Amino acid sequence: LNVLALLESDLAAIFEAISAGTLSPALVSFARQATVVKYACPFGYPDAPLKNQAINISSLQNPAGLFLAAVDEANGQLLATGSRTAAVVARANTVAEAEARVEAEVRRISGSVFHRPDIGTTEVLMKRVVHQRQVRRIRIGVVGSTRGSSLQPILYAIRDGRINASIEVVVSNVASAYILQRARVNNLKTVHIVGKGRVREEFD
Repeated sequence: LNVLALLESDLAAIFEAISAGTLSPALVSFARQATVVKYACPFGYPDAPLKNQAINISSLQNPAGLFLAAVDEANGQLLATGSRTAAVVARANTVAEAEARVEAEVRRISGSVFHRPDIGTTEVLMKRVVHQRQVRRIRIGVVGSTRGSSLQPILYAIRDGRINASIEVVVSNVASAYILQRARVNNLKTVHIVGKGRVREEFD
């Protein structure tokens, strides 16, 4: 729903192009905005949800942003049948604005339903960003025997946020090599491996 809410192109034309093998970027256009979706669910969901409970959507200010899901209709009433009852989506120029709009709208659904007010908030988004950066972080080991001039640009790039990485260890076969001093100044783990007296295969 987040993506479809921003789609400006004809979805049927996109499907036809996919089927014909002629899909190109020129056929797909999205609005440069943000969206947030929140779900209204029956009390007790997901473990022991209430079923066949009446809900009221008449107070919504933007019905076009409402997508009914696990509902039934009986005697002119909408009944929540046990799974996710409805999705509400809002668009805006920023995520914060979209979240505020969708939060106000989903609260207008009345009945035995609830929603998570934290979805789409800045706090939750930042937690996910931090988590993704940690998951995708590159762990680097650096080997050198001289000044470590190639190490410094990497340190700058990490510090400036240009690469998502961490230097785990700096290794040298020269105890006095400046690369080890540079590493220690930056609180990096260092390892000195003595190469003298070893054959090449053993040293490698």
